[in-house]
Amino acid sequence: MTIYGQNGAFDFIAEFIPYGSYFVEQFVDFDDKLSIQFVNLLTRCIECGLTVQLDNLRSAFQSGNKETYNQSIIAIVAIRRCRIGANFMGQPLFKEIKLKFHSTPESSVSVELDKLTIIIGPNNTGKSTLLSEICSAISDSGYSAEESVVLERCLPRVLNLEEADRLVSRFRHDRDYSYGSDRYYYGIAESDRNRSHSHHNLVQAFTNENAWERKERQFTHITNLMVKMLDGQSRLSIINDAPLGDLRDSKSIHSLKNAFLADSLDEVNAFIHEAFDAYLAVTNVTNAGSAVAFMSNESPLSVGVNPKLQDRTTIGFFANRKKCVEAKSQSDGTKAFLGLLLELFYSPYDTLLIDEPEAFLHPTLAYLLGTAVGKRSSEKQIICSTHSVDFLRGCLDSVKELNLLRLTRDRGGSVHVFEDHQLRKMQNAPLLRTASVMNGLFFNAAVVVEGDSDEAFYREINYRMADSPECQALNNALFITSHGVDSEYKIISILRKAGIPAAAIVDFDFLGKAAENFGNLLSSANINGALYDSFKSQKLAVSKAVSSVDEKKGGLIDLGPSDAQAVSNLIDGLSDYGIFVVPNGSLESWLNNLGVKGPKEQWLGLMFEKLGDDPASSSYVHPRKGDVWEFLEKIAVWTSDPNRKGMYWSIVV
Repeated sequence: MTIYGQNGAFDFIAEFIPYGSYFVEQFVDFDDKLSIQFVNLLTRCIECGLTVQLDNLRSAFQSGNKETYNQSIIAIVAIRRCRIGANFMGQPLFKEIKLKFHSTPESSVSVELDKLTIIIGPNNTGKSTLLSEICSAISDSGYSAEESVVLERCLPRVLNLEEADRLVSRFRHDRDYSYGSDRYYYGIAESDRNRSHSHHNLVQAFTNENAWERKERQFTHITNLMVKMLDGQSRLSIINDAPLGDLRDSKSIHSLKNAFLADSLDEVNAFIHEAFDAYLAVTNVTNAGSAVAFMSNESPLSVGVNPKLQDRTTIGFFANRKKCVEAKSQSDGTKAFLGLLLELFYSPYDTLLIDEPEAFLHPTLAYLLGTAVGKRSSEKQIICSTHSVDFLRGCLDSVKELNLLRLTRDRGGSVHVFEDHQLRKMQNAPLLRTASVMNGLFFNAAVVVEGDSDEAFYREINYRMADSPECQALNNALFITSHGVDSEYKIISILRKAGIPAAAIVDFDFLGKAAENFGNLLSSANINGALYDSFKSQKLAVSKAVSSVDEKKGGLIDLGPSDAQAVSNLIDGLSDYGIFVVPNGSLESWLNNLGVKGPKEQWLGLMFEKLGDDPASSSYVHPRKGDVWEFLEKIAVWTSDPNRKGMYWSIVV
């Protein structure tokens, strides 16, 4: 047992005040020079969660005057810590996640969680699983990293004593005297607390990274109060009536009750009015024991109605079914939108994990919700998974920067981390924006072509192939126009670095054009070093022969045997890396058996007429062997091969 005299008492306070009164009573013995009044005063300060000014406390003690003791209570208070007050978001507690690729730690990628984090990728790639595993890693004492599929580790920010005490005190309520003076109940609200722990031990746990690794039960009891998972079904019930319970509680686990207690709904109503030209009001006039959400075409406050008062005016306003309808009776889209807004603005949880927030929503609402998520990401730690480019654009338009993770099934599972400046480039660069390149992030594959006619023709051919059991068509592929062959490499590069197999289609005459354009396309396909030099040499060797044939209709069939073999070898080598050369010229060389003739600007329309529009008609053109059908099938095979060449694996872009 440590003995502190009068001179050492204040050193003790400075060193151990974060640990609470239990430390004072159980581990320290004061000599006779310290009065019991001093111990009581110190205990009161610590229990109330107050910051102590040591000089003032020293003066109060040395005076020996009871009145001075009482006055010093005011003097020594610098900040009264609100136990259930503002969210602890100066810096997020959960600072970093490490993701698995295959199963080895060497292949993991770390992602800082200091900004809004968005997860995208095809279905069944692990987006929802990752969110669930993050939630379990944070809040479940039984979580096992070895058994996880996507998440390798979730790393906390180790707190100092003051930060840890402030965090734990947010959730602290009454003492549990059955276990000792340092034992308290913890929960978001007084009415929700259901378990007691030692305050000292909890503070210690948050200052020790090993406690996180061991997933100590007391530790996860607190972290469980800080994180909430929102999936498609749970968000629909958020708008349901919420029990008001004890109105002395300043916070509730129910965001609707918190909205009822809030001074204003102006922020959330700004989004609701833009979405539905209506207002949200939360009242208890229809059920005194519950907070009930209503939608109205006019704001109650604008007509002098206070939803918290049970007077005749208020009751009359909410009884008017032409003006007000219960929000829980609205469509799933409306309920989902309102529910997520309530969680974003009134949830007591520091970390929100939202799975497919755009579910049930029209694209315009998905964009608007994205702007709300972006705005609130400065107040809460938010991680979302999404399939919506509109939601992503809304987030981008409302934050300075964000993280984007794209998961794929390639090579047993991979992740590509996009940095913010690359997303801004997709959003703002004229070429990439007009080509809708950002949309490609949400497709399984992409095919980049020179012009609009190429895009329309190849997309139609792929559509017909998808309806034929004898063909392998491109699955969920986006066809993108690059507005010229010289720009294809820019789109190919940015999509492949995002983990999207983006194939390039170029005309035959590309092999005879400037070496710089050819080199750019090789680099975009991740071809470098000796292989790059080899392709350049092959191109140089055949360039003269290629340039000698008709620019639009000439191809392999117009070359001599030796030149044709050399060009064919080059074309085959490039196709291994996702660069596909039209072997007999350009777009107009396909399906010559249909006899489509005419100038380039009319060719596509004439070709579509020949292809037909009624699958039951004998004149309708179905897929067959060879020609463009075989060409596009080669592209489909490359995009679907998990070990395809020319990709960037597991990188930060």
